[in-house]
Amino acid sequence: MRTTELVAAIRSALQRQGLAVQAVGREAVCEALCGIGEIVEQTQVRQIKGATTYLCGNDAVPLHTDHPEARLVAWWCESQADRDGASVLADGNDVLSLMGDQ
Repeated sequence: MRTTELVAAIRSALQRQGLAVQAVGREAVCEALCGIGEIVEQTQVRQIKGATTYLCGNDAVPLHTDHPEARLVAWWCESQADRDGASVLADGNDVLSLMGDQ
């Protein structure tokens, strides 16, 4: 898939369902992400035996927000955790709008 087609597919999926999943190589995804917007931060997350930080430990990361300037968040998954590798994601703006002016 060419970069322009990949960018179009990602944008279309984001518009339709708020989520885009693509199985492509690292170079292709980096080019596509640059075509969607500015990359404000890159962080490597990996498990390291005995590590106690959220980014490298074996425990689940608590619910959190990401970089305050990010409009979209993307993950490149090289391998899943043996235990489950699951993620729970929510659009914070949608959650807050459902709460109203409380």
